[in-house]
Amino acid sequence: MKRLNCMLLIAIVLTMLFSCSGETPYELMHDSSEIKSIQIVKNLSYDTDSKDWVYESICEVEDIDLLAAELTAMKCSRSYDDPPSIITESFVIIIDYENGDREFVAKHAARVQRSDGRHGESSVTFEGDRFNALIEKYIEMAE
Repeated sequence: MKRLNCMLLIAIVLTMLFSCSGETPYELMHDSSEIKSIQIVKNLSYDTDSKDWVYESICEVEDIDLLAAELTAMKCSRSYDDPPSIITESFVIIIDYENGDREFVAKHAARVQRSDGRHGESSVTFEGDRFNALIEKYIEMAE
């Protein structure tokens, strides 16, 4: 009986591990038709005095639909346990939505900030160097 219980426990743990891992396409917070603007920035930080994000804007993305389609086509693995800070990332894509929500996407972290003050971060790891290539492409297009 103990052996059967042990085998069942191992089977359950393995099932959970394999079903929770793996890469899936990145999902935007809202539909791409609700996007107001997209920027690529660096040196992101949060100013506690003004309670707002401070960053150096690299470029404003003109073709919002294309970047949204390319971003959502990229596969990533996502984890909600102890995510890295979005501030430590080199480049960050900031997506502003019509309703005031914001989404921050980087190579290893994502953050959502809702207009009502709620927010959350998760670990995101994009496959290979595709995220960096996407950033470089849009920086070159803006030049």
